[in-house]
Amino acid sequence: MSDSGYSHVSFNKDLPQSSLLLHSPIIRSLSDFKHAPRTLFDKMGPSDGLADRSEPGARCVDVDWQSLVRRLQEENANLVRSLHASEADLRRCRMEKAELETIYAKQAESSDAILARLRNALGRQIQEKKEARAKQRELEAQLRQSELDRQLLRSLQQQPFSHVPTEDNNSHYNNHYTSRRQLRTLQSELDQAAAKRSHRSTSIQTTQDQVDQLKVQAEADKMTHLLGNQLTERRSTNSADMWQQALWEAQQQCQRETQMRMDLSELAQGIEEELDAHLLF
Repeated sequence: MSDSGYSHVSFNKDLPQSSLLLHSPIIRSLSDFKHAPRTLFDKMGPSDGLADRSEPGARCVDVDWQSLVRRLQEENANLVRSLHASEADLRRCRMEKAELETIYAKQAESSDAILARLRNALGRQIQEKKEARAKQRELEAQLRQSELDRQLLRSLQQQPFSHVPTEDNNSHYNNHYTSRRQLRTLQSELDQAAAKRSHRSTSIQTTQDQVDQLKVQAEADKMTHLLGNQLTERRSTNSADMWQQALWEAQQQCQRETQMRMDLSELAQGIEEELDAHLLF
């Protein structure tokens, strides 16, 4: 090699490629160095094509770099596939989480609507019970008055009187006619009370039908909860406990609503029995 800034240097097989040879006019070999320099080529060792074939006792170190690169590439491909699978699982878990959140929100809205209807039905039944009690007191007062009128009528019928029109007889006739008018009025009021009782029974039956509809809707909500549980079994382990707790709370709320419906049904039946007993009395 010849250049303006370099000197001519001769290389042999024992001379490594080192920067110490630059700017030197002499020929050097490894024996001239106190500590012979080692290059990357010396550390790696010669390959099959570069091995020194002139020395029969030389030991060739065979390092298959291509197989090593292939193994590294395979490991890298496996890692990439594992990363893609993890990303797919993460996306699926996020989608399932979004679906569960939507289902839970719908169930919460449905539960709130059911609770609102139950509160309204309970309020109506309480109001109807108050009205029934007031009507019962009114009927009891009317029955007492009717009993007094009957006693008065019986007393008038038991008293003999002459056919001669006197002032006492006229007063008795007037009292008799007045009592009969009162009895007819009381009979009409009793008929009206019976009609109101029939209307109240119809209202109670309507309330019972509403309670049955709420029970059917509760069964539908229960099926939705079961579907949510099936979706929960397929989601990731990290979010499983949280969603299972939420679904358990929703199931507990559904059970409480079912118990409330049963209480309302028993209350409606008790009101109907109480009305029947008082009207029969």
